[in-house]
Amino acid sequence: MTVTSAVATINAITDPLVAPFRGVFSQPSGTPVIEIAALLAIIFFVLAAALSLGFVRALTGKRIETNGGA
Repeated sequence: MTVTSAVATINAITDPLVAPFRGVFSQPSGTPVIEIAALLAIIFFVLAAALSLGFVRALTGKRIETNGGA
């Protein structure tokens, strides 16, 4: 797999996740340094995962206990 095909594969996998956020903010003209839609999608999915985890914890009353590295 070449670098170009690897990038195309990653774009093909992530494009459906980013598509709902395209057009929310205008992308600056020129070569994009940071794709704003992708950044917004990352933030949204992290918040959605945290909300889902909190909801499950509230329903079950269970928390994952961790050892303090000991």
